[in-house]
Amino acid sequence: MDRRRWKTVGLALAAGVLVLTATPAQAVPAASPGPLQGVAAAERRAAAIEPGLRAGLGERFGGSWIDDAGALVVATTDAGDVARLTAAGARAAVVARSQASLDALLDRLNRTRPVDQAVRVWYVEPRTNSVVVLAADVAKGEAFVRAAGVDRAAVRVEPTTERLLPRSDDVRGGDPIVFNGSARCAVGFTVRRGTEQGFITAGHCGRAGAAVSDARTTPPRPLGTVAGSVFPTNDFAYVRLVAGRPGSGLIGRAPHQEVLIQGHGVVPIGSTICSYSLARNWQCGKIQQLNATVNLANGSLYGLTRTNIGLYPGDSGQPYVAVDWTKKTGQALGTASIGSDPSQGNLISFFQPIARPLATYGVTLITTPAP
Repeated sequence: MDRRRWKTVGLALAAGVLVLTATPAQAVPAASPGPLQGVAAAERRAAAIEPGLRAGLGERFGGSWIDDAGALVVATTDAGDVARLTAAGARAAVVARSQASLDALLDRLNRTRPVDQAVRVWYVEPRTNSVVVLAADVAKGEAFVRAAGVDRAAVRVEPTTERLLPRSDDVRGGDPIVFNGSARCAVGFTVRRGTEQGFITAGHCGRAGAAVSDARTTPPRPLGTVAGSVFPTNDFAYVRLVAGRPGSGLIGRAPHQEVLIQGHGVVPIGSTICSYSLARNWQCGKIQQLNATVNLANGSLYGLTRTNIGLYPGDSGQPYVAVDWTKKTGQALGTASIGSDPSQGNLISFFQPIARPLATYGVTLITTPAP
């Protein structure tokens, strides 16, 4: 039997600035704990030796993966390779199909048009030595495989409830926005009224009729128009979205954690809450006071909630959320109004509770991802 040469290759805009003191805000809890140090070291070793083992197997290579303990597993179609793989520091798996044959099968699927969007995803899965097709309707997934004319024994059709959609054009809480080309603020919470969609943000950002643009793009793309604004006494505005920019109930964008809004409410003093902006990720702190009045030069603001989360220029309007990090869901609390200057070490902000703008404009929160 041919034995090839083996080698191991090492491879704010805030309405005002309050000079106050507060306890430091908390960093956002990690979405999930990182790998243990020992596992991380094992994974680095695996990454170093895998290319050489892959090259040594050539067409017998059946794929590779890291197991739960951080060990490298290398698959081969020839049982005679097991001893060499083991000696090189990998765990060997003998499989029926090579990586190249599975890639060719995937290519056949790629050149076949699925019957509809019920067929969601297909990919090579080396751990099962197969190609997996995920479909919301298994029968349609099976029809897709038949139409491709591939070896059915090499394909696993599995049900899925995932709905994967491009969201480059959706609008989410924490997105940066520009009013009339100058004032920078942030989206608070997306809302709907019948078939109309929009979002709530801070009222001091812009008056009714102001044009709002998406500051994530250069130049900023049109996003909507302020349909109503209240400031002072309260601090909220309703922006009506333009066609083609759907609102999403998600707060957060990659690489940050996404949280799906499921409703709104009020939490007691001392509760842990979090606020989000695309520029600064999630920041968490505590509710310090409810129903606070803040006196500004141009009038008072009533019924605000005070927190020990800092507010930076451009953050006005950003969402404050009571987050369940285990479920990645949250309750909308309010939108950023004013705050202290974080550069001076003062972490204080006040937010406008969400219930009043919802009632004022007759809108309801969007609680699903964008369609």
